[in-house]
Amino acid sequence: MPLEHTASHAASHTETSSRTTTHQPAGQVSVLQSINAEAFAQAKALFTSADAARTGRLNLQQWTSALLGKTDSLGGGNSLEALKQYFVRVDADADGYITWRDLSTYMISQKSDSTGEDEATCLLFEHPEAVQEVPDKWPHHDDITDMVFLPAPSAAKGTIASVGKDSSIRVWKAANLSFLKSVNVGSAWLTGCCVSPLSQRLCVSTMARSISFYDFSTLAQCGKVTDLEHAPTCLDAWKSLTGQDEFMALGSYSGFISLHRILEVYGEDRTSSERWSLEKRHQTKAHSDVVTQVKYSPQLEHMFACSTDRSLSMLDGECKAVVRRFIGHRRAINALEFSQIYKVAITAGQDRQIIFWNPYAPQPMARLQGHQAGIVDVVLDERNNQLISLSADQTIKVWDIRKHRCLQTMVYTDLSIKQKFKLSTIKYDQHRQRIITGSILPRIWPRKQATGQAGTSGKGHGFTVVAAAFNEAFLEMVTGDESGRICVWSMEGKLLRQWDAAAAGQTLTALTLDTPQRRLLTAFDDGSGKVWNVSSSQILRVLTAACRVEATAITHIQLRGERGGSFFGMVGWAGSLVLYPDMAFSRAGAEAEACQILHAPPWRGPSASQLAASSQFSPRMDPKLKKPQQTSLLALAWHPERRLMAAGDTFNRVIVWSLLTYAVDRVLQVEMYGSLGEAGIDQVMFLEMGKRLYVAATANRSSITIWDLEPHSSLTHTFRPLLQVTDDPAAEISAACTDGKDVIVLGDTTNTITVWHLRCKEGVNGGPSEAALELELTTAWQGFQDAIGMVSCITGSLGDWLLSAAGPEVQLTNLFDQKTINLQV
Repeated sequence: MPLEHTASHAASHTETSSRTTTHQPAGQVSVLQSINAEAFAQAKALFTSADAARTGRLNLQQWTSALLGKTDSLGGGNSLEALKQYFVRVDADADGYITWRDLSTYMISQKSDSTGEDEATCLLFEHPEAVQEVPDKWPHHDDITDMVFLPAPSAAKGTIASVGKDSSIRVWKAANLSFLKSVNVGSAWLTGCCVSPLSQRLCVSTMARSISFYDFSTLAQCGKVTDLEHAPTCLDAWKSLTGQDEFMALGSYSGFISLHRILEVYGEDRTSSERWSLEKRHQTKAHSDVVTQVKYSPQLEHMFACSTDRSLSMLDGECKAVVRRFIGHRRAINALEFSQIYKVAITAGQDRQIIFWNPYAPQPMARLQGHQAGIVDVVLDERNNQLISLSADQTIKVWDIRKHRCLQTMVYTDLSIKQKFKLSTIKYDQHRQRIITGSILPRIWPRKQATGQAGTSGKGHGFTVVAAAFNEAFLEMVTGDESGRICVWSMEGKLLRQWDAAAAGQTLTALTLDTPQRRLLTAFDDGSGKVWNVSSSQILRVLTAACRVEATAITHIQLRGERGGSFFGMVGWAGSLVLYPDMAFSRAGAEAEACQILHAPPWRGPSASQLAASSQFSPRMDPKLKKPQQTSLLALAWHPERRLMAAGDTFNRVIVWSLLTYAVDRVLQVEMYGSLGEAGIDQVMFLEMGKRLYVAATANRSSITIWDLEPHSSLTHTFRPLLQVTDDPAAEISAACTDGKDVIVLGDTTNTITVWHLRCKEGVNGGPSEAALELELTTAWQGFQDAIGMVSCITGSLGDWLLSAAGPEVQLTNLFDQKTINLQV
């Protein structure tokens, strides 16, 4: 759910970490700064006016034509460039179109990104202290079904009321949960409780088809409604927009939801047990089974309800009709929360899933998975951007609701008070920043500042950076470390946003941007890949592993013209080029299976000339290894105009596939300096000089070999560039990249970065001769204190830059004057 950026020399607005600043005229409030029913209606009107053809979606031309020059009501700017960038950000699945779902989801996500600080995601909890012997009158005699915080003149005097299946109400001191008082309410289960906001009464629903009102301080009954048409299972109360009336919604076992006005009975004494009552307004059959939770959103002026019939419903503010139904759970929904900040509904149930819902789109925004049993209850801590969930196996999980990841897992095992009763409900104490759970006693789970393992929390990278990419469309840099932490940086070196892409146990091995530069592709050591919206960090696809071995490189393939199409391509230790279809899916995070697998030809042993070349540098080559062997692929490069895919393997070969025929076009062999399989080819790059296309490969961390790919050309040249820059015999090439033309940048283990230009001499017939290529050193400098682990060229309107990394440190260097910017939080 985190989103947004825009940082560039030419952009009209800038953003710092997870926060967007948009310059508005005085007194003007954008839709994105005030997300309520009116704001959504305004945005919907803008979308509808642009969708003149009523197709339900807009392309870039329709979007800019309809909105160019109009008032900046969306808060993204009204210039042509601003509208284009806004469109790209809203286009969640990068298909070239935006729908109302895309726009409304983006508005919610941007609002969430501008709320709260990243440090809050590191605030975790401790287990409750063991309970000593307590008086028999303290605990409930059966499960607590609900709890509510009772208002008080000060937080120090606050109390908590709990209701249970034992038909009793108990009040506890909020500071330490010491018992204060209790009252028994007949013999029926108490199903829920809430506080009436104006009359300030404790409202309790019972299975006896009744609602009772109680005074906070004395627990004296001050009102009761009996003989309700349906037994209430849950309730919620709120005050009207005018602040003069208060209302209550009741959910029932039979699926009905009813709206009532809370009223004071005229003529009754202030101490009367019949002073408060309900006036029924409307009732609707919203569900086919038990209604488990109801929540009213005053900003959206709609009611939300969930049920054991597996659906979430959104009703109009008067509960007259269901205006939208949300289907996504496979089993009963037990819990519901609505974020007043992010304007999203959150449901959880027996299928062990937590689902985020955009109120204006029927499909789920996101799913959180990780519980091993049905989820009993959820509660929000919006101040710290966290969701806390409780499952039937006594597991509590703390989630980051912006980044959709689990921050903490706790299992309740305390049996010190004869706990045959399990945790049944969970609340969050905003004043004291702690969790309160209920079983037969309420328990405190205090907040603590998590220390954690170095590099796993906080901002920026804490592990070795493995790859980087430059987004020219937004003038941003994307880096990823082996832990899966993805960071997006401005050209000024400031961290804009970050998220964690790896699941538990995964290691990030590669990343790149797709051709339109709207999506980030990531590969992992289990052979799988993921596709992300680079603006929102929303996961779009999961590329399932064709073979569960490490994926070493990933790329995007966009084929134009005849036999066109788009694919994601991955290579790895399995020795195959795996292609996945790049196509629209009905839901974010859908899994994509491989559609084609191109196997690299097996290695059949070194030739005599290769053995001779190897023995010149190392006598360790094993001449017995001449039988065919399966290879592994370590590097990947794609040339869209020629439709050529080049991959480097562990036997110092470059395998070139043609994606016109989906067959091996040629196999290029590098001379084997060193022992067999010592390093292999770890970088493959395409270069262009004039009309000629070359492929370059770094082999055994010591040499660069360049081949001319023009037809009928036999030009091959091998360079050992480190011999020109260092006397250290142990120096190795540790990173390489190219600008796609005639520049090669190398990083080595002596902490040195070198820039080389490829020169081509003309032959006697106007073409390159057999010895025509030269590699000329132009610049060198010391980059870091450690070996260079990654280099990536940045070219474009901002000039020529180099992104480099050593361990978790990242630098941006101007290739013209070597001015360096450290990327830092």
